[in-house]
This record gives sequence, C-alpha cells and structure tokens, in this order.
Amino acid sequence: MWNLSRDAVRHIFEREPDVLVIGTDGSRTKRGYHTLRIPESVAERVHRRMCNPGLTTGSGGRKFGASRDHQLLSTTDGP
Repeated sequence: MWNLSRDAVRHIFEREPDVLVIGTDGSRTKRGYHTLRIPESVAERVHRRMCNPGLTTGSGGRKFGASRDHQLLSTTDGP
C-alpha cells in the first residue's frame, strides 16, 4: 500500500502507541516471532505524520483527533 518492504513497515510501527504486538521474543535456540496488529486509525495517523513532518501536537499531546477503527492491518514476522 505504501510501497515499502515488510521490514520497513515493522520498523515504523513496532513502537507506535495503540499497535498490538503478539508473539514471543524467542530464546538462545529458538527464533522469536511477532505479529503486529495495526488499527486503521494508527496507520492514518502515521501516514499523515510522515507526509507532514512539520505538524505540531495539539491538546493532550495527540497530533490528530480520534478516528474510528474500521479494519485492522496486519503484518506477520516469519515465513
């Protein structure tokens, strides 16, 4: 959708508020797997922020007003 690799999308959203991270960190012998559940409102917020880096935060420390979560976008780490 944004012409970015899965790894780039994971990096952008891994520490974003309101993104649900499901999975395990792994151990010395097993690889960790994570699934990111990204609400549509978060994807829109990040997209606006990336397109308009000069915007300042409004009241309450939020950049944008609340929006509805109609669907979830997901990305899965692993095969």
